[in-house]
Amino acid sequence: MEQEQENSFIAKFDSDDKLISKGKMLAAISMILIALEVTGATIKEANTFLFKIDFANQNGVTFLLLGAIIYLAVRYLNYAQPYHHQLFLIWSRRMMLDRELFHFNPHDDCISGFLSDAIGVYGGDEPGIREARYVKSGLFRRSIVYPTKHQGEDGEVEFYDVHINLCSFNEKWTSKMYLKLLAIEFKYRVLAFVKHREHLDLLGPYIFAIVSVISVLVPWGNFT
Repeated sequence: MEQEQENSFIAKFDSDDKLISKGKMLAAISMILIALEVTGATIKEANTFLFKIDFANQNGVTFLLLGAIIYLAVRYLNYAQPYHHQLFLIWSRRMMLDRELFHFNPHDDCISGFLSDAIGVYGGDEPGIREARYVKSGLFRRSIVYPTKHQGEDGEVEFYDVHINLCSFNEKWTSKMYLKLLAIEFKYRVLAFVKHREHLDLLGPYIFAIVSVISVLVPWGNFT
């Protein structure tokens, strides 16, 4: 089932012409600015359908391209945001399948693994914990989310999600363990980036944009 969802995501990603066009445009403008800053090249003129433009102020060209890159990066982010979320879901599911990190034993309903001390619930009381998800909110806030239900006195059943804040520390779950969790997360992010080309395809335009902005803010002569 998960493989089918991943294949469906890849097919949708590859067929999103709007995202692809915005990414190509952002990468192209960024590469032009990088070439200008790194090689010292100048733009002499531009031909339009109606007239020819000569560029006398080269610094103005740089800031014009920089403004265009910032605008295109924001536009690209708007189109790419759903794919960032989907990619996070894909690699975080792989991470939660790591038995050393999290494992639900269906025979005794017990939880084991590195996250067991942070979760601190018994599977017999909370069977939804077997469907635990790793959730990111903010830059460094992480939590475990699982579905549960509550039956009221009137017999009505309410379904909702329980959020376990991984930034809440105690004697068993410490800040050092949380930092180790972030290191594990980083490992899975890197593995996803290396093994699955969708990550590079999605992040590539950002990389070109960041390098182009750095090339303007930090003169290339500082590196030579």
